[in-house]
Amino acid sequence: DWGFAARFPDADALGEALWSAARDGDVERARKVLSLAKGLAPDAARKYGLTAWQVAKVFGRTDAAELLAAKGAVALPLPAPEALVTTMLSELTAGRSPGAAVLVSKDGEILYSRGFGFASLEHSVPATPQTKFRIGSITKQFTAAAILRLQELGKLSVADPLAKYVPDFPQGDKVTLHQLLNHTSGIHSYTNKPDFIQTV
Repeated sequence: DWGFAARFPDADALGEALWSAARDGDVERARKVLSLAKGLAPDAARKYGLTAWQVAKVFGRTDAAELLAAKGAVALPLPAPEALVTTMLSELTAGRSPGAAVLVSKDGEILYSRGFGFASLEHSVPATPQTKFRIGSITKQFTAAAILRLQELGKLSVADPLAKYVPDFPQGDKVTLHQLLNHTSGIHSYTNKPDFIQTV
């Protein structure tokens, strides 16, 4: 009782594998794909309008870009950041897709602002830069940044026990702020309770 399955990737699949390897900076995988795909042009793979060489450059994967250039990839100009973000998010939210709102600012000046997809699929309401989304787990990165900043200022330490700040928390002396930040405290997640969505 055994079986054997083999999948022979076509040129499109190999091109996608090359593009992903370039994006990830995985030079060995890129070299392997190129060796398997005899005749595959290093510029053939495109996603978001980028060739494998371009995506390696965008992600700062110098070794992968050099390998592709050595294999004949053309050093095409990189798209403007605004155009790249628009292309990527337009593709990710194509069709009837939940949306996203993007705003990039620097020193108080808005550099990019656009909505993609739908704020409400049920009512076909498009997402805009003014669309309000539930923040959900995005709070985690802000909380972590604030705690690390407080540690830099000497106001706390991630090695501190939870009981130092919440004295009546059960077994708070056995849980550190570090464990809370990396989800290894053992404290039950209330969001996993079956009635969580109904009670929010």
